[in-house]
Amino acid sequence: MAAGERGLVSRPGEEKRLRENIDVAIEFAEPLGGRGFNAFYGNCLEGADRRAQDELAIENLSSAATAAQRIGGVVLIETQNTADSRCYPLT
Repeated sequence: MAAGERGLVSRPGEEKRLRENIDVAIEFAEPLGGRGFNAFYGNCLEGADRRAQDELAIENLSSAATAAQRIGGVVLIETQNTADSRCYPLT
C-alpha cells in the first residue's frame, strides 16, 4: 500500500498470483469462521486498456465469488477515498 499498489483484481499479469491466493484465503478463513473477503480492485495502469482491466476484474471476481461460496462467504469490493485514489477507479 505504501508503494501505491491498490490490489490485483484488475491488474494484467497478476492473474496467476491472485487466483492461487484465493484458495489459500478460503482455507485460512474457513476454520476461523471468516466469511467476508476484501477484494482490492487495483489502480488504472498507465498504457493499459481500461476496458480490458475491467473485464479481467470481472473474471477474477467471479472466480473469487465461486470459491467463497463454497464456505458461505461473500467477496466485498474495496473502494478507495478520492484523496488517495491514484487512479483507483472505484471511489
